[in-house]
Amino acid sequence: MLKRSKYVGAAATLVLGLGIGCSSDKDSGDGGNGGSGGSPEFRDIDNDGELDPLTPEDFDGAATPVSEDDLDAMRDRACTGWVAEPEPLGAGLFMVVDASGSMAAEPPEGGPRSKWEITRDAITEAVGSLSDDTAVGFLAYPNQPIEGEGNPSMCVNTDALVQLGLLGQNDHRAEVIDGLNAVQTSRCTPTFDAYRAGLQDVVAQPFAGQKYMLLMTDGTPTLAENCAPGDCNVDLVDSESPIIAEIAAAYTDQHIRTFILGCPGSEEHTYTGLDNRWWLSQAAEAGGTSPGNCSHDAEPYCHFDMTGEDVNFAQELRDALVAIAGQVVSCQYAMPTPPAGESLDTNSIDLVLRPDGADPFLIQRTEAPCEQGWFLNENTQQVEFCSETCDLVQSDPNAEAELMFGCAEYVPPPE
Repeated sequence: MLKRSKYVGAAATLVLGLGIGCSSDKDSGDGGNGGSGGSPEFRDIDNDGELDPLTPEDFDGAATPVSEDDLDAMRDRACTGWVAEPEPLGAGLFMVVDASGSMAAEPPEGGPRSKWEITRDAITEAVGSLSDDTAVGFLAYPNQPIEGEGNPSMCVNTDALVQLGLLGQNDHRAEVIDGLNAVQTSRCTPTFDAYRAGLQDVVAQPFAGQKYMLLMTDGTPTLAENCAPGDCNVDLVDSESPIIAEIAAAYTDQHIRTFILGCPGSEEHTYTGLDNRWWLSQAAEAGGTSPGNCSHDAEPYCHFDMTGEDVNFAQELRDALVAIAGQVVSCQYAMPTPPAGESLDTNSIDLVLRPDGADPFLIQRTEAPCEQGWFLNENTQQVEFCSETCDLVQSDPNAEAELMFGCAEYVPPPE
């Protein structure tokens, strides 16, 4: 949510709205899905349903309180006579969606549509509501008959993968929706190979914004890496740990967070009778999207849990996708264009955070890789929050960050 600067004509300031599009009057800890799991929608330390403002102490020494006089002095030190409004780089979301045989069953509430048809329609609705500068990719699995083992293409229709791309470019929104409409449910659940194929596409795409994964499944992985053993096997030993490890590595090594959504059947799988919520909950925690005060053994779980006797799957799924879309935001910002005849002094940048209803504080600059603070990516010339700082500022839907740049006289390169 971009907010206009109040300091037009006074200083070269960039006011960044960091809100994630959700209000502070929702119940905390339920991920917005009426049940359990999902990343927290807003910061509520004392669980009273009210937004608790960020403090400098939350940033582990990377933040310093500033007075309004200090803030005015920083603005005065910035370039005068111009104001730019920054646009946060669009975020990217790749969806890996279970279309196994059990998804062809009807949901707990019954009705004319299968779980897959409800899932397809809800994703279509969500994709239609996302902004043009959001990148989306999609892979359903298996979406083909199983052909044996040896490589992922033998159990996952990777040819039908819709690559991560901006919804507003090259009719990509229609491409995603067409891909959804072409999916056919098929037996077996090759979750590991499907997730890895989606992740590999996300990593490979030259997309500058924050990247996220979403894994939706109703439970038991029945094929392991490289489609082993070549046919559905509900007795696979520890088929879940490799998936959790892959999700954890995506978060720690690539800074790609993974949302987990457990469809009806994950509490007692249609064919196996197994309760799969324990590993889905662990996967959400490994992927960096679990709220506080969640459990792997009982409600509230750490993932978006769509199960329960009174669950209306269609409505719960729509609510969960809205909550996830609200959290798919970027912590990366493009540098503005300087005034004519000037260039930005990238050694003179101040970043001040103003939490909702609290005093401002200065966030310290550092070097990547980092957990707290912010850094300037020299390769992309983007301002980026460090990983833990990103999580913190996203937890306050009304926080504003103000960037103030120094300017230097532009010296043309020699001919």
